[in-house]
Amino acid sequence: MLKSIALLFALSLLVAAAPNSVRTYFGPAVTFGAGTAWTVVEADAHNRPIAFGFEFTAGALSELPALPNPRDRSLDWPYYLFFPVNAPSTGFDHVNIDWHPLGHAPKGIYTVPHFDFHFYAIPVSAQLAIHYPHSESENMTGVAMPAKTLLPPGYMIPPGTEVNEMGLHAIPANAPEFHGKPFTNTLIYGYDPHGALVFVEPMITVKYLLSHPHFSAAIPVPASYSLPGYYPRRYSVTYDASQHLYKIMYSNLRPWHASQLARR
Repeated sequence: MLKSIALLFALSLLVAAAPNSVRTYFGPAVTFGAGTAWTVVEADAHNRPIAFGFEFTAGALSELPALPNPRDRSLDWPYYLFFPVNAPSTGFDHVNIDWHPLGHAPKGIYTVPHFDFHFYAIPVSAQLAIHYPHSESENMTGVAMPAKTLLPPGYMIPPGTEVNEMGLHAIPANAPEFHGKPFTNTLIYGYDPHGALVFVEPMITVKYLLSHPHFSAAIPVPASYSLPGYYPRRYSVTYDASQHLYKIMYSNLRPWHASQLARR
């Protein structure tokens, strides 16, 4: 009996001493509407990233500007989130949230209140330096198109999706909003003026977020990437009613190393 008690005690010590299989890091909180938002990085026991994204409180969906920003036609109302400095690197530098109270082009498709949640793999300075001679026009002259390996299956780059301070946008051709259904939640890939893949962007409407979604799905991925990092193969949009908290997360990460870039 005493031996059994001693064995159970020893096992309890081992369990208590075992390292947590998932480590979670939080970035600095930023005021967002009437709420707050912050980035999240999850790592395994070896401190390798397994998921990343950001969270924001339900109050963030209220007290947002009701009209477009007259001083910034591209980003409208931007907010910037940065990843925790003590977390393992994912290769992504920051999250640029753009609030569009009346939406943006094309008319009748994305002209509803929504957010562009850009996850950039380049610094803010490089993002804001993106410029096109004929931004958001049908004139694609001088716009470098990405290599085919950088375009996910089923994605297209329509004319007019090159936007200053953002980049060139690739859109899934089978997105419901292009087939007579309302726009709710669409994942975009984005490229800089040199054709490099530099961001991954969920576009999500306020109406969809207010429905308190519990969405998770695999996403199409390109055959290669322009920059080293951990790239998602799944993303989710969820609402935690107990915490009144929205979570937008990338997971099932695919490591892409610098040595692979030369082989694409």
